[in-house]
Amino acid sequence: MEKIEEEDVEDNIWKFQSIDVHQGPLKHFDPKYKGSSWNVQVLWENGEVSYEPLSIIAKSDPVTIAIYAKENNLLELFARLPNWQRKLLRMANQAKLQSFHTAPMYHFEILIPLNHKHAMELDQLNGNSLWHETEVT
Repeated sequence: MEKIEEEDVEDNIWKFQSIDVHQGPLKHFDPKYKGSSWNVQVLWENGEVSYEPLSIIAKSDPVTIAIYAKENNLLELFARLPNWQRKLLRMANQAKLQSFHTAPMYHFEILIPLNHKHAMELDQLNGNSLWHETEVT
């Protein structure tokens, strides 16, 4: 129990890996209703799977919801207003661009450093000074 409490205190943020399935529309009298007309099945980082209200997950990670809705042709169901739909699509595209720009790049199977600090870290990991020599010349 102490170990669980320590981990809970350290992070105190629940992170999920993916959204797999959705339920809805749900009514107030439905046993699956959790305060939202839609529920999404969430795969948490610890491996647990649960259904959570769409409104809560959308507030914590609207980009993931937008990507899920777009991949499953559900934008018109999840997005009530056209402006919100466009905003979600824009946020999803920005997230994809961000991940593309920060992804490691290779050229002829050699990892290209992102900046000077990364180049020096690569030299240290490889046990040589090739990137340092390249910068000097």
